[in-house]
Amino acid sequence: MTTPSRPIESRLTPIARDYATCESTRAILSIYSNDLERDAISARMNLIPTDSLTQTKKLRAKEPISRSQPKWLGVWLLSSEFAVESKDLRHHLDWLLNAVIPSEKSLREIQEFQSTKMAISCFWWSNYGDGGPAIWPEQMAMLHRLNLELNISFSYFGDDDSA
Repeated sequence: MTTPSRPIESRLTPIARDYATCESTRAILSIYSNDLERDAISARMNLIPTDSLTQTKKLRAKEPISRSQPKWLGVWLLSSEFAVESKDLRHHLDWLLNAVIPSEKSLREIQEFQSTKMAISCFWWSNYGDGGPAIWPEQMAMLHRLNLELNISFSYFGDDDSA
C-alpha cells in the first residue's frame, strides 16, 4: 500500500482483510481500443493481462455498432480476483495500481489514442445489504496520477433462507 499522507489513526475505516460487511470484492483495469490489439497493449504496458480479446475482423464503416455492446478491436483486462485474498477493496486497488504504476508512461501514451477508453471497475458484494467499501486518499491520488476513472458496482442478493 502507498504511504498515508496523514496518520492512519485518523482514519474512520481501518484496513481489514476480513471486512465484515463484504462478501466478496475485486478490482479490474479495463482497456478497450479500436487502435490497438490486445498484444500491442500488453507489449506497451509490459504486463500480461488476466483476460483479453482481439476481434478477428476489422470493423467496416457500414457495420452497425450496438450502443450496449461496442465492438472493440482490442480488450485488455487486469483483475485482482485471484491475486488478492482480502475483502477490503483497498487491498485490491493497491495491488492493481502497484502493478500498473511501473507502466505509467505507456498507460498515458495509450490514453492518447482517440478510440481508446479505460477505467478501473470495482465489484463489491455486500454480506448484509448495508455498509460499503472505503477508499483512502492514497488510492485516490494514484488514480489521479494514472488518469483513471473508478467505477464501483454494489450488489446484495439477500439471505438464501429468506423466501
